[in-house]
Amino acid sequence: MPAAPAGGRAKHRILGCAAEILVSRIDSDTDNFMKPITFLGDSLARLHDFPPDARSEAGFQPREVQKGNDPADWKPMKTIGPGVREIRVREASGAFRVIYLATIADRILVLHAFQKKTQRTPQTDIDLAERRLRAWKG
Repeated sequence: MPAAPAGGRAKHRILGCAAEILVSRIDSDTDNFMKPITFLGDSLARLHDFPPDARSEAGFQPREVQKGNDPADWKPMKTIGPGVREIRVREASGAFRVIYLATIADRILVLHAFQKKTQRTPQTDIDLAERRLRAWKG
């Protein structure tokens, strides 16, 4: 077997280093993958109507869900559908809710966002989220 040219080993080391950087970059990008969020109906506009403090928190919590984490304060909304949850935001400006579904493989669905004005979640808000989910499923 002929001897490798003098520069061959150096070239191999450079290519090996480049491959390690590429693999490292792929691992880093894969770790940072986040599901996209799809806002149904007027849920994004309603979220934008929240006061600044509530809007900030209501925007931060779905981002945690995108990363695969649970929101800081949530409860299941089984009456709307399996896997549906409600993010609960309590700020000086009031109580706000974001109803979403994150069990879909390729996205997070935000079904509804609203300000809660009574102890119980109004049936109209529950019905609206349920209708949007049914319409999305087809």
